[in-house]
Amino acid sequence: MSEQTSVASPEPNGKQKAEDKTTKRVVVILGSGRSGTSLCAKILSRLGIAMETTLHRPNEMNPEGYFEDAQLVEINKRLLAKLAPVSGVAPRSDVADAEIGSEMRELRAHLKERTLASHNVWGFKDPRVSMLLPLYRRAFQAEGIVPNYIFCARSAGAVVESLMQASGKSRELCEQMYFSRTFLALRDSAANCYVLHYEKLLESPSTQIGALWTYVGEKHKPSPIDDKQCENLVEKKYNRSSLMAQKITNPLACRMEALIENMEGTQFNRDSVLEELREIGLINSGYQAWIDITAKSINDLKSSLVKPNEAVEKKEKEWASKLSQQTACATALGDELSRLQAEVSRLEKERNAAITRARSREGEIEVMRCKNEETEAKLARRSHSETKIVMNEELRKTRAKLDAANAELERLLGSVRHRAGTLLVDAIRHPGLKTLILPWRLLRLRSGDPSDKARN
Repeated sequence: MSEQTSVASPEPNGKQKAEDKTTKRVVVILGSGRSGTSLCAKILSRLGIAMETTLHRPNEMNPEGYFEDAQLVEINKRLLAKLAPVSGVAPRSDVADAEIGSEMRELRAHLKERTLASHNVWGFKDPRVSMLLPLYRRAFQAEGIVPNYIFCARSAGAVVESLMQASGKSRELCEQMYFSRTFLALRDSAANCYVLHYEKLLESPSTQIGALWTYVGEKHKPSPIDDKQCENLVEKKYNRSSLMAQKITNPLACRMEALIENMEGTQFNRDSVLEELREIGLINSGYQAWIDITAKSINDLKSSLVKPNEAVEKKEKEWASKLSQQTACATALGDELSRLQAEVSRLEKERNAAITRARSREGEIEVMRCKNEETEAKLARRSHSETKIVMNEELRKTRAKLDAANAELERLLGSVRHRAGTLLVDAIRHPGLKTLILPWRLLRLRSGDPSDKARN
């Protein structure tokens, strides 16, 4: 890549006046995915290109991370969901601007933000960009950004094997994904790109990284990393898929692989490459109609499944509402049962207290009876008249006390507490029907129903 150059703007009188504005440049990494794009992003980052690392999440497939922009990845997923819902199928070209308007506005805003935030050249990678390059070119043009493309190439068999391991998809679909992404990336960039071969990068890291620096770096400036650092950047142990790679069978994918093998760096005949891409495009267009029909059928099938899903969701909401109501009812019944249990416990305590008081009264009555007997014995020893007078007087007092005691005893035995205690004891001693109707009889007793009193 050459140095950033000044851009001239027209004066109102028609003359050109040089301004201190510089061209906004971005490095875009293209490729089929699983073709060394993450390794390329890592190298560019060490060369001083501002690469986004918000999706730098290492895993088994990419132990050092993906060097991807999380927001761009999310935008690309939404665009492909609308334009290419079937994996490996080229995006629709008949899309209306309104259909992807929100994604395009978000894409332009993010590209502008990243450009303003980067003082030097910046870059990004996401294999999905290879399928969406026409949209990205529109955004670049709208924001005045000049892209420089790096196309990452790798043996088709190794790419397909790695895609199968990463996605779990069939070999045929992975071969179609390889073809679609490589073909669209080269066609839509007009082959105006730097081709970096993964195998050659592993074989001679310092030579390949030095050549890459001449493309992305500033003129007359040496590479910021030496040969030893270049060797350390590239680890050959990660080239595992090549050990299990098989020869691909998709004829168009085979033709793309043969075309890419003759491309390296920028030293290739673009005219012959474009001519070959046109021929491959003509062949692919014969299949594309059937692919479009299949994709449309899949979309129609997905749309037809929406209504049953809505009905299921409606039923689920209804069941959830009924369950919530039943749960509330069960909770209320549980609260009422707890309240009744507490009331029964309170009545039992009152009953025990009433029994205790009644028994104490019985003792007092017994004492009074003994005194009465003693009094009668004393009176027997007195004269008949005196005895009669005294006896009558004491008998009157004794009867008065007995009447008062009987009245008090009758009041206690007829109290609600004593009756409730009697019902509870009866229900405990004779479990069965009396136990089952105990709450009802307690409620009747509490409400003052005389029928329970009559039964008792």
